[in-house]
This record gives sequence, structure tokens and C-alpha cells, in this order.
Amino acid sequence: MNVQLIYQFPGTMSRKEAETARAWHWQDGADGLLAVAYVSDVVTYPPVETLSWFLVQIQTGHIVETHTSTYRFRHIEELHLTFDPITYVWVMGDIELQTEYSDYHMVIRVVRDEPDDQGLFFVPMFDDEANEMAPHGPLLTLQARDQRCTFIVLKSAANNRDTPEVLRGWVDLVTAQSELVRLCSAESGLICRQDQKALRVSLQPQMSVWARQMRRAYDRWGLVLAGYDADYQHQQWSDALPLHVPAGRSSILNQDPGNDFEWLGVNAMAIPGPLAPVHGSQTWIVGMTMMDMFRIESRIEDERWMKHTSTQASLLPRQVDALLYLDRTGEVLQTCANPLGLCVHLCCVGNMVVGVDLRAGHWRLWNWAPESETIWRVVVALDPQVKRAHVVAAAGQKPGEQATFWLIEELCDEVRISQRDAFTLKEVVTPVTLAHVRMLDPQKARGSLDWPTEVDALVYQEHLLLLGVNDADRLALYQVGEA
Repeated sequence: MNVQLIYQFPGTMSRKEAETARAWHWQDGADGLLAVAYVSDVVTYPPVETLSWFLVQIQTGHIVETHTSTYRFRHIEELHLTFDPITYVWVMGDIELQTEYSDYHMVIRVVRDEPDDQGLFFVPMFDDEANEMAPHGPLLTLQARDQRCTFIVLKSAANNRDTPEVLRGWVDLVTAQSELVRLCSAESGLICRQDQKALRVSLQPQMSVWARQMRRAYDRWGLVLAGYDADYQHQQWSDALPLHVPAGRSSILNQDPGNDFEWLGVNAMAIPGPLAPVHGSQTWIVGMTMMDMFRIESRIEDERWMKHTSTQASLLPRQVDALLYLDRTGEVLQTCANPLGLCVHLCCVGNMVVGVDLRAGHWRLWNWAPESETIWRVVVALDPQVKRAHVVAAAGQKPGEQATFWLIEELCDEVRISQRDAFTLKEVVTPVTLAHVRMLDPQKARGSLDWPTEVDALVYQEHLLLLGVNDADRLALYQVGEA
């Protein structure tokens, strides 16, 4: 395989963890045009940062269009991008801290061809301020079609102590009319959408039978699945899984600004599964892990116990987990018997599910045939130096051809990329290494169940496209594949 640098973007990326907000999206109906939006040149005090948007022709590396605006007293923590082919409008959704007033906001912006009277190319159409000084977000999904932008966002309660709300919102891209509707209450969540169906996984407070009999408060955290139509207007089914951990008494739950379930060891991921063999209908693959973290204070002696890593969390012995194959109504078609680790990332290659996870301090690569098997078929231990791992299904695979996927492994000072067989997990071509390149940190930490799975990689024709940061702290777009 070969590596080609498509484009190196201007501006300096911050080395601070989770401070690089970015997003990218294919332009519907156009071949080889990719939009990339990102924040660069971050100045902490007085706060200033640059928001840039580029439209790139992948085959040539030519920049078709670009806009850049500088923002003061704003820090964009999370950025999403989508495109509406009806109005031909690019839409940005972001979670930002307006530092002049220390307020969190969720903002929907459109990209303009000409600057407004303030010289800005990204004009807000919707601005929702967080309750009090509570954190806002994350945006669990953002999509645009038929001149309407629809999104799902997590918003803290007014008193910052009750369970946050999961809200569905929409903005009309022509009239700027908007609406926010409550879907449920949850501490954390994720959204997976495919065609005309959507799946929500949420972490919610629950009461055990004992707590209900004793008239006590919520005493455990559990996971709930729910199915929706494509626009999240109608909930079609809901199921509280028998998967929970005790709430317990812990200073972890009393931190300002609130619960941080990411480093409590609660992770999940959902993807569209193989079509059901009988009716050919939509299915889902959902992986979930909940570590019992409430005794971690006794395991880490100094004050830095609150900064433990996912690797440290994966060493704890007590956990509950599940890897499920569901039909479109939420019925469990198959349950995998293998214990699942943290930071699970999944892809579907034909009828085979391929995944990576972090278990007992080590990354593993495995595959599962959910239609016929209850255990993993092959398990491969990855290099002990791997810091993060992701899997991406290859594109354009036809019946009878070799089913392959991409494995992306981040090490200390390089990113290693290999293409592998989905059934044997063996490499099918010589892997490549991006030396002195690092992957960007996940930008959706607080409130997102699938925060570890965020990877800036997608497939274009027979190639893998990857966003990384080089040793000059510049954002760069790479293409990996056969020449």
C-alpha cells in the first residue's frame, strides 16, 4: 500500500487534549468532494480561535472553496458538519463556551459565500444557552435534508443536579423556525441511524426492586435501548436491558460540573448489522461495557486518581457487558458470550462483525458471525504499544470477493494502517506507517457513550482517507491504498 498526502491545512493544532474541534462530510451528489471544518490557532487568554471550512477535490487535492473566520471570547469544544442538497447549504453544529460570560451554548450555523456585516462566514441560525453555568452537549447527531437540520443534544438540568435531558431539535434552513422537544432523561447516550431507522442507547438512573420496596432513591445506573424513525419523531420501541452497576457512594459522583461517566468506565457503540436473513430487514449490533469504578480511589493512592486512563480502568475485575444482535423491533436475535472490553469499536463486513476493544490493559482484534455463532471466531492480541485502535469496513465489496476491513492503530509517534481479511483477520497487503503523525483526540467526551470510537477516517472508493496531525502541528489529509 501507498500513502499520499492530499492536503496540509493552514493553522496550528493545539496539543492540549480534546481541544481540536473538527468535522468532515461528503457533499451529496458530487463525486470526490469532501468538506473539512476545524478550529486552529487557539489562544487561551485573551481567548481567540480560528474556524475554517474547506471543500477539497480528493482526486486532485484541489481546494474548490474555503472560508475562515476568527472568533473572540468563544471556545468551540465540539464541531459537526452536514449538507442539505435541497437548499445547497452547509450546516455546522457546535458546542461552545462563550468565555466572556462563562456560558455554554449549542449553536447551529450555516456557511455563507459572502461574509456578514461582522466579517463572519459562519452565521448562526439557532442558539440554545445551557441552564445556569452547566455544561451543554454533546450533540449526539446532526443531519440535514429537505431544507431542515435535525439534531439530538444532551442538555443539563436547570439545577445541574437532576438527570440531563435528551432533546430533539430542528431548524428550518429557509425560515429559521426552530423547535426543541424532550425525548427522555439520560446521563449519557449515543445515536445510530441507518436509512429510515434510528437507535438510541442511553445511560439512565434506575431503582432496584429493593430500593423501590424501601422507597429509596435511584440506586443504580442502567442502559436503555430505544428505536425511532429516521427523524426521531416517533419512538417505536424501548427496552431497559438487564445491564447495570450500583450507584454507590463515591466522590466521583459529586464532582463539579457533574457526573463524568466516561472515566467511570461506561462505554457503548452501535452500528447497523447485516440484513436479517428471513425478511432482509434492518438489524443492529450493540456493544456495551460498564465497569464498577466506585472503589478506584483505594487503587490509586494520590490525588491524581481522578485522571485515570481507560487502560487503568480496564484492569478492574468487576464489570458487566453485552454484545448483542438485534432486529429492527429491538428483539435480541443473538448474544455473544465473550466478555467485552472498554473502548469497543465495531464495523460490519458483509455478515461478519469485526471489532477491537481494550481488555485487562491490552487491545484485542476479533470477529463474530452473529447470525450463526455465539462466540468470537478469531481473536488477535495487538501490539502492547498500541494506544488506540479502530476498524473501518472497506467499500465496494461484492459477493464472491475477499471481504476486507482497515485496522488503524495509534502508537507513541506513528499511526499504523493495515488492510485485513474479515474472516481470518490476517493482513492481505503490506501495512503502511504514518511516521510522526498523531490522531486527533475524541471531541465528544462528556455525555457521549461512544466517545472513544470517534475516528477521523472514512473510505473513498478503494482508499482510506485519514485526518491526522503531523510533527509541525498541522492538520493533514492522507489517502492510503493501492496506487
